[in-house]
Amino acid sequence: MYGYGDRGSPYWAERYATTFDRMAAVGIPFVGPQAPEGRQAAPWPTELPKTSGNVPTYHTNFKTPETAERQLDFVFASNSLADSVKVKALNEPDEWGPTLPSAPSTHPALDQDRAGQFAGVGGVVKLGMLPNLTL
Repeated sequence: MYGYGDRGSPYWAERYATTFDRMAAVGIPFVGPQAPEGRQAAPWPTELPKTSGNVPTYHTNFKTPETAERQLDFVFASNSLADSVKVKALNEPDEWGPTLPSAPSTHPALDQDRAGQFAGVGGVVKLGMLPNLTL
């Protein structure tokens, strides 16, 4: 989680922040997605700071894409790429991954774009259980 902790816990907020701090310290900062590059939760979760740019990218089996509240998908990029990477959560209710009875999707797609080609690859890439990424 980015910028807050479970049920507003300062302890967990600090613990989660270490992941983002460590990635930045080794030259791989967090690049998104953050609003306005994705739909924010509505209604607003009580534990989420009002200034948060988080966009829901996960829901439990007790929620739906419409009621999703948590962002659990994050994109990091090297310092040399970070300024040219644009990440958008495709998290409108109709943009979430396919739902199958045996394996319902609890994550939407992420649209990742940057100037030029990324490692010579373009288009949509699906990697196992990861969201779709448009490179």
